[in-house]
Amino acid sequence: LFRSMCEDLVANLQNSEQFDLQIHFWPPESEAQMRDWLGEHLSFVPQIAGNLGEKMNGAIANSLAAGYRKAAIIGSDLPTLDAARINLAFEKLDSSDAVFGPTNDGGYYLVGMRRANPALFENIPWSTTSVFVKTMEVANSNHISVALLPQESDIDTFDEVRLLWAQWKNRVADAPFPKTIAEIQRFFN
Repeated sequence: LFRSMCEDLVANLQNSEQFDLQIHFWPPESEAQMRDWLGEHLSFVPQIAGNLGEKMNGAIANSLAAGYRKAAIIGSDLPTLDAARINLAFEKLDSSDAVFGPTNDGGYYLVGMRRANPALFENIPWSTTSVFVKTMEVANSNHISVALLPQESDIDTFDEVRLLWAQWKNRVADAPFPKTIAEIQRFFN
């Protein structure tokens, strides 16, 4: 399922004329496998070592240092994410320091910034239901202005897979994430 979600996201986002898609991966020596899997034409960037927060901060900081005026990170567990939502995130960064797309389980599916703010990734209880709330507390205490995207359900549990299937089972042919929906359909048929 993970592979299908990644492949669908890449297919849906790789041709955007509004932003550049980079695939950040770990470990660094897996670049050849990543290229074989997702395609030679993509931009691949090794993640820095560290915990999830350090990796995300590193990806944002490296993209901004490379000359991008804005940078956003998405996970691979929201197959419904499209280029329009990412474009909206970048638009929101015109008037905010950071943008977040919260998830129903207390995390977030997107974080974007126009300048690096390492504090947003420090001392966060990763992989818990309090990630988003704690991050908003840090933003507030550091006077970092935040814009929000609509809340979504990412795919971390089988219940979330079941929810996605319930939303799309009668429209499988219309799903903008064909590999993911085909994989999910196998679970329920």
